[in-house]
Amino acid sequence: MPDEGAYPTRWEADVALTDGGTVHIRPVRPEDAPLVEAFHNRQSRESIYFRYFSPMPRLSARELDRLTKVDYLDHLSLVAMLGGEIIGMAGYDRWTGRDEAEVAFITDDAHHGRGLATVLLEWLVVAAREVGFSGLTAQQPGHAGRVPPGGIRGQQLVR
Repeated sequence: MPDEGAYPTRWEADVALTDGGTVHIRPVRPEDAPLVEAFHNRQSRESIYFRYFSPMPRLSARELDRLTKVDYLDHLSLVAMLGGEIIGMAGYDRWTGRDEAEVAFITDDAHHGRGLATVLLEWLVVAAREVGFSGLTAQQPGHAGRVPPGGIRGQQLVR
């Protein structure tokens, strides 16, 4: 199991998307707060709603801290970087008292349909397995429970 708080460079990689483009996936760092805020501010109200389940026109300082100050074990966020900007984020938070975590995603409106969420999920699965999770769950407005991210593979991810 990795050391708590140690930045996991092994979870960094340049990855190919379905359209042949490449992005750099890496764990978020505290100094990414301005990039996370800029990313959030570029997104549509609909994308923000589907990520946070409420309208959130601006991220508070507390929310920025929650998104960027992670322990890389029970709480992790990954970012997809392109040209110095974040174009996607995905993260997990351990459910209290369980060996499962809830996942959440948001991808840049301008980059939908490129396979970005699938790639981010694949990297979250790698991290979740490494720290010992047995499963990942997700919620969407009007739905809750195990979601098959990327199709059937999602249900097989860490069980």
